[in-house]
Amino acid sequence: MVKIIKWSLLAISLIFIFCPKAKAQGTYTAASCAFSDVSAVINGPTHTAVNGDNILIPSCSQTDWSSPLTISACINLVGAGQSSTTLGDDVSKASGGSPMITFNVDCPSNVVTMSNFTLQGVATDNQLAIPNVTIEGNMQSFRVYDMSIPNDTITPFLEIQVSSGTWGGVIDHSTWTGCGIDGQESGGIFVYSDGWNGENYGDGSWAAADSTVPGASNAVYIEDNTFSCNPSAYITTLVD
Repeated sequence: MVKIIKWSLLAISLIFIFCPKAKAQGTYTAASCAFSDVSAVINGPTHTAVNGDNILIPSCSQTDWSSPLTISACINLVGAGQSSTTLGDDVSKASGGSPMITFNVDCPSNVVTMSNFTLQGVATDNQLAIPNVTIEGNMQSFRVYDMSIPNDTITPFLEIQVSSGTWGGVIDHSTWTGCGIDGQESGGIFVYSDGWNGENYGDGSWAAADSTVPGASNAVYIEDNTFSCNPSAYITTLVD
């Protein structure tokens, strides 16, 4: 009996040693504002982000990125303040180009947030369809807040694509300056769902029941922001 108990305890110990451990969310600070350092605490090798992580970007003067960052976990991406952390989007926006930051996630019980830094448009090979930041996939909700967007190029700042699920979010307490240059959508916000109700180009929205009501969780709210644009408002013919 004693030997059986000893072997049982050994087997249990080996199970705990060799079974993979679930990663716990935590707070991780990039070594600098450089793309390589921020990417290292999100996509490795320093750390691979998990849902709920706080990824902090330290104070820095404007630091331009020429490579795009893709984030696949629902994290909180946080700078040291709008006047302290400035990132420049120098990622090509020509045909085949990319957003500077793309959240492409599948975490329906978690939230994506981005806050507390300045994002300056730098690339000059702009295409109106390629934004600085894209949020897409499936999540509980998102929040973009306490951001400064002094765009002086013609790329839109933020694209929200509800490609699956019925999530929404809020964009608040941020400042847009220099947007709407030459009547273009610079610094703008695109919100759309091109695959709604199983149809392409948003066509399914016309036949779908209206599931969004004032105050609903699956709406996108833009509130308590400051826009200094020329013109003050620009609306395209893109409805869906």
